[in-house]
Amino acid sequence: MGSPSTRLINRCSGEIDRVKGINQRVFYEDRCHEPFQAIEAEMEAFDLSGQETANMGSFGDTPILVLSHDMTIDRSDGLPQSLIDESEANQDALLRLSTRSRRVIVKHSGHFVHIDRPDVVEREVVDFIERIRGNKPDLQPRQTVVAE
Repeated sequence: MGSPSTRLINRCSGEIDRVKGINQRVFYEDRCHEPFQAIEAEMEAFDLSGQETANMGSFGDTPILVLSHDMTIDRSDGLPQSLIDESEANQDALLRLSTRSRRVIVKHSGHFVHIDRPDVVEREVVDFIERIRGNKPDLQPRQTVVAE
């Protein structure tokens, strides 16, 4: 991230590596303009949101795509196993919301899958839409796959 002086003139990204391009710029700009009020509001509503989600019920056969980060990264970062297990259970619960759900575990990705692996996000979303439109065979019920 840029120095305090670059923040003052709204040039947080600094030089952009042409190989990483827009991805890198989005990453650094996001860190420059921290959304503190949104984070605070999200934390205040965390328990209520969880209760509402838990009581939501089934989505029937509504297609759902779940992109999950690589939990092996959590293990290597030293997160407690209980937290990793809870996160895994939450992701599995999302998979059970619909009979037409697909969970993609995105290897080499942290929590911000769209920043770490936009290639997989783009590929999986396009594929998912093609299946919904009937241009490809439908998904197996409640399918989990790993994307390298």
